[in-house]
Amino acid sequence: MNKDSVDYELLNDIVKCIQEVFEFSKDVFETLSLTTDINRELGIEGDDANELMPEFFERFSINIDNYDPYRYFVPEGYDFFFLQAKQGQARQDSYNVGHALFGC
Repeated sequence: MNKDSVDYELLNDIVKCIQEVFEFSKDVFETLSLTTDINRELGIEGDDANELMPEFFERFSINIDNYDPYRYFVPEGYDFFFLQAKQGQARQDSYNVGHALFGC
């Protein structure tokens, strides 16, 4: 993505959404882009993801038919079914801002 194609108004709205849910400081978002990894770079997992994603999807009118939280976020605490489903997998799939916005 080049600098000319960045929708700064949209990125600002994303920052506001995340700040309102988690009260992060503005400096956390200095390098935010559509490729920012929500779980790894912002540290949003488990209950935090369950709090953010519904608000994010509603605010940006995103279809959630293909969204699987277990695919992208590690649940809080012990979850037997998650562990069974993820046996043999080294890590969660990356879930970035672009995935969330464009329903990937």
